[in-house]
Amino acid sequence: MTVARIDLVHDPSEERQKRKRRSKTAPLVIAVIALAAATANRIPEGRVNPPDALVTPPGTQGVRSLLPVASARCNEEVSGGNTADTRIVNLGKSSGTFLFSDQTFAVPDRIVVSYEGRVRVDTGCGSVFDRRSIAYAGTDTYVTVEVTPNCSGTPSTRWNYTVGCAE
Repeated sequence: MTVARIDLVHDPSEERQKRKRRSKTAPLVIAVIALAAATANRIPEGRVNPPDALVTPPGTQGVRSLLPVASARCNEEVSGGNTADTRIVNLGKSSGTFLFSDQTFAVPDRIVVSYEGRVRVDTGCGSVFDRRSIAYAGTDTYVTVEVTPNCSGTPSTRWNYTVGCAE
């Protein structure tokens, strides 16, 4: 009986060539993705990966998700209903004050405004109409606004808010 012996020879030069090709294309792929995201106005200008682009959905503190984050312009009213909403609002400056106004009508909703990961406003779960001036200072030029609708378990809601431009 004859047994055939097969030696599998690993060619390290072939692996090196594959790695080299991947390392040349990876920066291009990243640049294209960053350009597409910035063009779609999903992240603030000049930021490839802002920390708030990874959203923490309500009720999952500490768990990050890759949900897309919408953006809004300062002085633009954002409104909605029964769907949770998270937006990045570019203030145009890394420090100053901005006016925040919100209305959650008769059905309780919760709105949280954060700057550089720190909560600046938390309306709590309630029905409110409020306007407040918020001071901030840091390096980022945007805030994140998260809306949790129907936070008391009611069947239907509507809400709106406006983040003013920085002064």
